[in-house]
Amino acid sequence: MSAKLAATGRQVLGVDLSTAMVEHASRRSSPRLEFLPGDAENLPLESARFDAVVNLISFHHYPNPLKAIAEFRRVLRPGGRLILIAFDLDSYFIRIAQRINQWTRNLSGDSWQKHGEEVAAMVSRSGFASVELKPVCYWFKTFLIVADTAPEPDHRKTQFEVR
Repeated sequence: MSAKLAATGRQVLGVDLSTAMVEHASRRSSPRLEFLPGDAENLPLESARFDAVVNLISFHHYPNPLKAIAEFRRVLRPGGRLILIAFDLDSYFIRIAQRINQWTRNLSGDSWQKHGEEVAAMVSRSGFASVELKPVCYWFKTFLIVADTAPEPDHRKTQFEVR
């Protein structure tokens, strides 16, 4: 997705906890594409720097998803947008994986899954001005959240009447 976004002329910064994944992704050559190792729950980025945060099918890996949402919000500029796509807990395949994970937890670690409505509520409580939940057409039940931060107030429109 990072390469596809960069191909549209956008400047893209990809962040991944795994340095091996960052090294692999960094092999893609593009002046508009950069990768950085980092934790979604503690992004090594300046506040209010980005127009958009795109999170694809990784949200279930975060031990503290509320902290990740707060970080997404923190790095977005006023009027910025969060695009989050995740598998829904109601998916038949996710329920099977969760049951299997009970026996493989020592190897695979914990997996965090929620219903789309639960994640949308978390995003809403995290200070986003608008939150929209949509289904995604995929072979597992998947959802999309589009959330916008409040735009910066336009003080030029403020009028004062002096009497």
